[in-house]
Amino acid sequence: MDYRTLFQEQAQFDAKFKDIPQKERIEKKFLGLIVELGEAANETPKDFKYWSKTQTPSSIKNARHYAELYNQKLEEPLEDELLEELSDKFHFILSLGLELNVVDHAMPFLEMYGPTETDKPVADLFMDLVANIAYLHQSWRLQERIKKELDIDTQDTSMVTDYVSVIYTFFQLVGQLGYGKRLEEAYHIKHKKNEMRQVQGY
Repeated sequence: MDYRTLFQEQAQFDAKFKDIPQKERIEKKFLGLIVELGEAANETPKDFKYWSKTQTPSSIKNARHYAELYNQKLEEPLEDELLEELSDKFHFILSLGLELNVVDHAMPFLEMYGPTETDKPVADLFMDLVANIAYLHQSWRLQERIKKELDIDTQDTSMVTDYVSVIYTFFQLVGQLGYGKRLEEAYHIKHKKNEMRQVQGY
């Protein structure tokens, strides 16, 4: 995976929002990532909706609902709706790395090692990812507190470690869902779509 190109593309997109205060951007990106993760889970209900007999992905349920509401022919979403959802998560993760200024320190781990394979259930990986995102958020808040109270601006090594853990766990989740080899291409496709949305005033 060409991490450097991915981070460069994300940085170019993020530059559109520099007028928003950085602390506000970071908080909203963390929340956005968690919300987006829930949307991805809704595309694979078999991994957590034990109470449901239909196990229908959220995108298909929504498509059926609107087709019935407007009395139109059903146009169900493409089967790769989950892959697009995962690419959305990847955008947030890359963006947070840039915002937290951990990319240079994290890059050697990403390029040299990468995540290990796992046989964990998808539900466990979702929860591991949520936990690692929370750890990263707390590391960032702690560093912000140190800056404010002690007037010390240093790079917290735990924040780098937590960020790498987020990426590794995310890749393990993507792999278990069967999209490991398609994520990079999906990112570029969604990146172009996001750029177009900005032009159109999305």
